[in-house]
Amino acid sequence: MLKALWLAGLATASITIQVHRVDPLPFSASGIATSASDLFSRSCPEEAENTASLLASSFDDLEGRNVFPSSDGFVRGAVEAWAKHEHLILRPDEIWFEVLAQMNVYMSTHSEALRHLFVDHSGREKITVEGFSWDGIIGAFRGEIQSRVKTEWLLEWITPGFSTSTAQDDVTATVLMMGLMQHFFEFEGMV
Repeated sequence: MLKALWLAGLATASITIQVHRVDPLPFSASGIATSASDLFSRSCPEEAENTASLLASSFDDLEGRNVFPSSDGFVRGAVEAWAKHEHLILRPDEIWFEVLAQMNVYMSTHSEALRHLFVDHSGREKITVEGFSWDGIIGAFRGEIQSRVKTEWLLEWITPGFSTSTAQDDVTATVLMMGLMQHFFEFEGMV
C-alpha cells in the first residue's frame, strides 16, 4: 500500500527546471583547421602517419571553414557547444552519418553472422572500377555494390534524401556503405 502511494506521489510530483538566459561566449577561432591535410592529421593522427596523401577532400568547398579537428567531431562538437553556450546547428544528414558510422562498428564485429542477409559468396569479392576523378570512382562503387548485394533497398536506404542533402553527402554515404560491405567486398579504384 505504501509503495502504491509513493508511486502515485511520484506521478503527481512537479519538476521545474530553471533555465537561465546565458549569452554564448565569443567565438574563438583558435584550433580551426587550416587545410584538408591539417584537418586529417589532427583528427586522425594514427592514420595520417601511415598515409602518403589525401586522395580527395571537400574542405576547400566548405562555407566559413570553421572546422575543428577531432576524432569524434559530432559528440565533441555537441559537448563543447553546450559547455561554451554556443549555437549548434545540425543537419539530419550529420545525424544519419553517425548512425551509419555506428553500424560500421557493429558490422565489423558481426559481419559473418549477417553475411547471409547481404551476399551469397564467402570471402571477399573484388570490385574494380575506373574513373576520371575520385568522386566518380566512389560513385561507381555505389552502383557496383548495389548490383552485387541481395538487399534491393541498401543504396536507397543508406543515401540521405533530406532537403539538406548535397552531392558531398552522397559521397560520404557511399564511403560509409563501402565500410559496411568491406568484409564482403574488396575495393579497387583506378583514376
